[in-house]
Order: sequence, then C-alpha cells, then structure tokens
Amino acid sequence: MRRLLGIAIKIMPNQIINQHIQVIFFDLDGTLVDSSQDIAHATNHMLQELHLKSVTLEQVQHWIGNGSHQLVIRTLAFVTQVNENQISQQNLAAAMIIFNKHYALCSGLTSCLYEGVFETLTHFKKQNIKMCVITNKPEEFTPRVLKANGIDQFFDLVVSGDSLATKKPDPAQLFFALDYFDVDKQRVIMVGDSKSDILAANEAGINSICVTYGYNHGEDPRLLQATAFVDSFSNITTI
Repeated sequence: MRRLLGIAIKIMPNQIINQHIQVIFFDLDGTLVDSSQDIAHATNHMLQELHLKSVTLEQVQHWIGNGSHQLVIRTLAFVTQVNENQISQQNLAAAMIIFNKHYALCSGLTSCLYEGVFETLTHFKKQNIKMCVITNKPEEFTPRVLKANGIDQFFDLVVSGDSLATKKPDPAQLFFALDYFDVDKQRVIMVGDSKSDILAANEAGINSICVTYGYNHGEDPRLLQATAFVDSFSNITTI
C-alpha cells in the first residue's frame, strides 16, 4: 500500500502512484457541488411546458453526468416511454430551449457544496497545487454555479462540456488541461463521482479518485476502475 493525497490506496496493475501531485482535475456536479435540485427544477418546468408528467429528484440524479443534452434525452425517453434514439431532433431541440431557459433562471440558487469542499480546496490552494474544473455542464452555466457556491476563485482553468468538440468520457478535456498546465500526467489526478470521470481519466492515462457520494447514474461507484475511493471529500487532503 502507498499513500496519495493522504489516503491509503492499492497500487493497480501497470500504474505508478506519484505522491508529488502538482495539478488536480475536479468534476463539478456530484463531486464539488450538489446541483441536483436546480437541475430537477428546470427539468420539471420543461416537462410542464411540454405537457408531460413530472419526474422525481432521485430520477434526475440518475440522469446527471453526461451534460444537459443527454439529461433531456433521458428524461424525454422516460416520460414518453420510448428508446432514447427515438427522440426526434426537432422535439429534442425544442425541449433543450425550454430546459436552458429555466436552468438559466435557477442554476446555483439551491445548489450547495458537499461537506468539506471549501476547506479542502483552501488547503490545496495554500499548498500551491493548481486546480481545474472539468465538467460536462455547458459553459453558459458552469461559471455561475461555481460563483454561487463561492469556489470560483480556486480554479486556474475551467473546461466545460461544450468548451471542446467532445466531453467526458472522451479524454479530450483532460488532454486539453494537461497541455494547458504543461504537466506530466503522473503529477495529475482526476477527482470525480461517475463513470464518465473515471473512464476519461483511464483513457488519458492519469490516476483517479472516485467520491462515493455523487450520482453515477444510480450505479455502485465502487465498481468503477478508479485508483482510489473516498466517502468524504475532505479525505483527499494531503497529510
């Protein structure tokens, strides 16, 4: 066993754990911030305008993680009882306009930081560790959620879901951040709550920490191929 950022981990095959972390990549929704109530609020207002039945907060939490576009597809497929690939582009485009309108009004209003997030980010800042947000949330909404929760000042780079042509689980956002910081991938770690985060990290060849309190589409996060798991955000702090 070795220790990375103050937590015990088991070295995985073909992986070298480097204790000298220079940059940390963080997912946003489900990792730093619980934004599910805002997203559920916008989702149900969208459904109301489309004269469709509402959904529960728990259902919305299962659909979070791949960006608002995929969230709306999953929602429409569920309430209309069709396969996701049966949602027409015309209906999807109309629903997205409505969802974005309502989320623009409520994003950040009822979201909140998970326990220990502010204190832990403060600790890393004092240690001169660079920090980056890599999220699938659209760029229109990411900064306001960060600012509303008082953590926008911690991050040297923010890469949103539409900042590039692809998003997690594609590793392009992580490669972009690696180039931005000009850092060796062995000195970087990705912290996230879902398979999109862990798959992207694995594809990029960097180590990852999975927080177990997030969304992950209702699936057990401990089944993911992360380097390490923590039940509390503060457990990733350096000893």
